[in-house]
Amino acid sequence: MGPMTLALRPPRGPRRRADSIDYSGKGLSELPRHIFRNTEVKRLRLHDNNITELPREINTLVCLERLTLNNNGLNDIIDEVFLLENLRCLDLSDNSLTQLSAAVSNLRELRELHLNKLDLTYLIEDIGWLPKLEVLSVAYNKLTEIPGSISQLKKLKVLILTGNHFDHFPDEVCAVTSLETMSISSQVGESKICFIQDSIGRLRNMKELYLENNTISTLPETIREMKELEVLSCFSNRLEQLPDSLCTLKNLRVLLLQHNRLSKLPDNLDQLLEMNLKELRLDGNPHPCGSKGAGLRQVRDQHKLARLARISSCNASTMDYRYIFRYRLKKWLQQVINFPAKCSIRVPSKATPIETSLTFKLVNPDKSSLTLCKGSREILVSYIVELGPRNYPLRKPVTLAMTHWADPADRSREIVVKINPSRAANVRAPWVEVPTKVAGSLVKARVRQFSQFAVISRLKTDKFRVSSSQGADLHSTALHDVTVKVPKRGVVGDADVNLRVKPIVLGEYPQHVYGASPFVEVWRPAADKRTFRLKVAISLPVTRKGDFTPSDADLHLLLHAEGQWTDVTSEVSHKKSEDGKLLLDTKYCGGYMALETADDLDLKDLYDLADAVWEGSQACLILKQNRRDRSHVMITCVPREMASAISRVLDNNGWTGPEPTEPVFLQDGQPVQVTLDGNVRPRGTWPGDRVTIIYNCR
Repeated sequence: MGPMTLALRPPRGPRRRADSIDYSGKGLSELPRHIFRNTEVKRLRLHDNNITELPREINTLVCLERLTLNNNGLNDIIDEVFLLENLRCLDLSDNSLTQLSAAVSNLRELRELHLNKLDLTYLIEDIGWLPKLEVLSVAYNKLTEIPGSISQLKKLKVLILTGNHFDHFPDEVCAVTSLETMSISSQVGESKICFIQDSIGRLRNMKELYLENNTISTLPETIREMKELEVLSCFSNRLEQLPDSLCTLKNLRVLLLQHNRLSKLPDNLDQLLEMNLKELRLDGNPHPCGSKGAGLRQVRDQHKLARLARISSCNASTMDYRYIFRYRLKKWLQQVINFPAKCSIRVPSKATPIETSLTFKLVNPDKSSLTLCKGSREILVSYIVELGPRNYPLRKPVTLAMTHWADPADRSREIVVKINPSRAANVRAPWVEVPTKVAGSLVKARVRQFSQFAVISRLKTDKFRVSSSQGADLHSTALHDVTVKVPKRGVVGDADVNLRVKPIVLGEYPQHVYGASPFVEVWRPAADKRTFRLKVAISLPVTRKGDFTPSDADLHLLLHAEGQWTDVTSEVSHKKSEDGKLLLDTKYCGGYMALETADDLDLKDLYDLADAVWEGSQACLILKQNRRDRSHVMITCVPREMASAISRVLDNNGWTGPEPTEPVFLQDGQPVQVTLDGNVRPRGTWPGDRVTIIYNCR
């Protein structure tokens, strides 16, 4: 058998400019030392890594103006960071910090300070010694009060206190008269603000005020002093009436009052409507204010809201499923909605093990009563679902969207999209072109293909992008940003799209992996010098209780030829070697490909191996090659932590094969002496270089 060639595309290196270094999402556990050689750098991005401590050499970056360290594992911030006199923006969010050092007062040029999602229980008094601070964000902490020194921040414009444990509106904030934007919203299960004092009127420069999800029962009359106010959000409170002085705010553009206890509106509401008000939201209040359509019409007639651009709980461009349900019929949940172009509608996913369906049906509009704008369609939305245990619905909705139909004349055809409900995060699924026959001619309608996707990861935040593919691919571009390509499984016919998935639950981390597995791509020249790409994918099913059953693993061999992937599993003859390994004799390559599914693999070892795969920037499986003389080769060109996990799993399962031969690296057709370190990219290469690693079989 000839040599095996594994072509690795080197990962993208840090994006650099003359004054900027970006090492975000690289899986770093420590800072590269060469960073400190560039003393002219102004922007250093280190967010979304695994950094636990900072080197003291960081104070050599005397020109640094912006430092982002959010989403790492920092337990403490060394004082050298606070010696960067030119620092203007510091982001320490989403770490394990419990307090802020008093040395922060040395940052006299600091404009922005972000301390979100920490474990702060108090703010130090030294926070007031930042004379140029304009943005202070301390959301999702455990704060119960604000230090009085905050009144010394004469240039503070933005203050974010969302998701803390305030039981009253902090009076110290009212002394910061320079504030323009403030959010002090609460979350479920937290302490809530029930009273707003009159001193809030001192915030005369306030433009946006967010007080959502509290228990406020009334607004003070002094709100009339906030003459610059443009946005006031008080939804999900206990407001029973509005002060008449609210209607004197001539700059008010957005007023959000959903889900309160308002039974009537101020008599001088006309005064507010004749000014700049563009959006008024009243749904979720007692009749006649907004929970019913008749109530909205009554408000519209009473206060002459013809000039109002938007006063409805059924705005298709920003519609939420909670509002849709209020417009459903009692028996069948349906509503005719005019969808503008490129809009989306959010519907809930239910905690149920069965499939649910969304039915979209084009209906003929009544031309005498409705005129459709150019680029819009009217769609009948029908959502039918069986609730899960105890009728408990999930709080996280999925996003559903429609685009233009290929044939506007076809307004009677239904599009059914199967949804596999789960508890995973929200995703946007790919567009799939489905050929359908309409009036004897073949047209293409575009529908959304839905499912829920997640990956095995210990990260606090994950982002998911989904795209369709003929094979089961998985590329890990960064720790916090994973692209999953899934195969189209099942039959696609007419307007029915069904994506079948198999969930996997590993260990104590009940994540889900659907229709995708790590893979290895092998480029191997055949006898006729044509190059084929082989890919081995394993689909690992689970039982209903989530027990892993590796003996039932489905083995798939995918061949890339003529521009597409083909599953050739059925065309492969299965053989057993003398030592009992499973051999796949492919007629395409004329050789043997041996892949072990490791029936006796320990569950914890499997999870550790998968976790190591995700922590590397190149997904990989264990691939062994068996020739007739039974010599083996194993691909180990992987990061150090992945290689150790693979070796441990192999040792536990009795792997005693020989080590691979010394690799030869070819760059531009010429041998180059390079060695492997903890990164996938070999030393001596640059981003964009194509490096070929050849292992010769013994």
